[in-house]
Amino acid sequence: MENKSVKNKSVKNKMSGQCPICKGTPQDGFFPFCSKRCADIDLSRWFSGGYTVPVVELDEKDLDELERFVEGVDIDPDEPRGDGY
Repeated sequence: MENKSVKNKSVKNKMSGQCPICKGTPQDGFFPFCSKRCADIDLSRWFSGGYTVPVVELDEKDLDELERFVEGVDIDPDEPRGDGY
């Protein structure tokens, strides 16, 4: 079993560099930020919609197929999927 603190240090070493807000040196307790101020600025950007995650819009057929898949309902393998496969 891997020591959690060793794993966290290796992740920090890979990601160390600059604060994503002000390009300062990241500090323990605020990583990857350099201060509470920069961490709060980043959080504020998320809350205000400054950062977004792309959304994929599904048509009705794809949505039905996804729902059947999630519910574990068998999907007819002979039914054309409409995506060329």
